[in-house]
Amino acid sequence: MKHKTMKHNTSIIFVTALLMIFSVSAFAANSDLSGVWALDKAKSDGSSPEMNQIMTIKQTGENLSLETKIIMGGNENVFSRAYKLDGKEAEYAVNTTVSTNTNSEEGDETVETTKKIKGKQTAKWTADGVEILELTNSINGTGTVKIARKLTLSADGKTLTVNIKVESPTVKSETKLTFNKK
Repeated sequence: MKHKTMKHNTSIIFVTALLMIFSVSAFAANSDLSGVWALDKAKSDGSSPEMNQIMTIKQTGENLSLETKIIMGGNENVFSRAYKLDGKEAEYAVNTTVSTNTNSEEGDETVETTKKIKGKQTAKWTADGVEILELTNSINGTGTVKIARKLTLSADGKTLTVNIKVESPTVKSETKLTFNKK
């Protein structure tokens, strides 16, 4: 009798574990990160207090595109990226536009510069969100930069948390950005 009870309990635990795994996977696969998201500075750690950030996410199935607009000190930078959430490594090349305000005797002027960034990336669903890993050469040529992002959507779908880890030969940093859906 004791042997049957142990087998029965083991079966229940196994089935329960499977259901938990499938329900978490179903949540992640059905989460839609689409929307316009505004940085909540009060709930973010590691970002400049002068920085404002708006992130627009479009998600269609396994395709995810992000446009991030960073506004700081009168300068506006826009970064656009596209990811396939299949966990496979892919090469990328993106143009990044940087706007700089200059003060001269003739008045203020905005100068836009476009830089091309190349690298490799992987993106995939996890139990509680999306993980993105990017490897690229640093702009100043000092080596490889590794950027790991974890995007997690709150249960009510109104808050998006983005944890970012950056590692390069000269910098190691961790940042937690919290965004509210607009």
